[in-house]
Amino acid sequence: MTLLSNAKNEFRKSPIIVSCTAGGFIVAILMLSFALKSPTTANISNSIKSSEVFFSIKNLLFCLAYYVFISLSGTSLIRVLSKYYGFTATFLSIPVAVIINFSTYITINILPPTLFSKSQLLQISDSIYWCTLILFVAFCGKAIMSTILGKPNDDESTNIGDSVGAILVIFLICLLVWGKMVSYGQHSLISSLLPEIWQPIQEEIVQEP
Repeated sequence: MTLLSNAKNEFRKSPIIVSCTAGGFIVAILMLSFALKSPTTANISNSIKSSEVFFSIKNLLFCLAYYVFISLSGTSLIRVLSKYYGFTATFLSIPVAVIINFSTYITINILPPTLFSKSQLLQISDSIYWCTLILFVAFCGKAIMSTILGKPNDDESTNIGDSVGAILVIFLICLLVWGKMVSYGQHSLISSLLPEIWQPIQEEIVQEP
C-alpha cells in the first residue's frame, strides 16, 4: 500500500513527467514487439546509383526501443535517488548517462539499421549524447539543482524571484560541467574499448584538383 501511495503522490506532484515516463515505456514495448514481427532486412532501390541499399527495420526498432527503455530507466533511477540522496544522485548521474550512451552506441553497431560511414557514426554518437542530456535535464534537472542550491525538492513556496538570474547562471555552469564530463566519458569508452571499425572519426574531405 505504501508503494501505491508513493506512486499517487509522485503523480500528483509531477503528472507530466510520470505520464511521459509511463508512455515512454509503453512505446518501447510496442517498438520491441513490432521489431520481433518485422522482416529481418529490406532492400531499398536507389534509382540514382542504380543499386539496392541495405536497411533493417527490425534493427532500427530494436535500437530505438533499447534507448527509450534504458534512458527512461536511468533518469527514473536518478530522479528517485535524488529525493533521498541528492548529493549522491548528482554525481551518480554522470556514469549512468555515460553507460546509457555507450551501451546504446554499441547496440547500434551490433544491430545496425543500415551500413554507416565514419562520419555517420560521429553523428550518431553526438545525437545519443544530446538526447540523453535533454532527458536528464527534463527529468532530473529540478531535483538535482534543488540539491546543489540547498533547497528541499518539494519546496514550492520559496520566493526566488530576486535570484532567478543567479540560479540560471549556476544551472548553466553545472550543465556545462556535467555535459563535458559525460562527453569525455562517452568518447573515452568508445575510443578505448571498441574496435577501430566502430570509431566515429570525422572523414577528411579530399578536394579534387
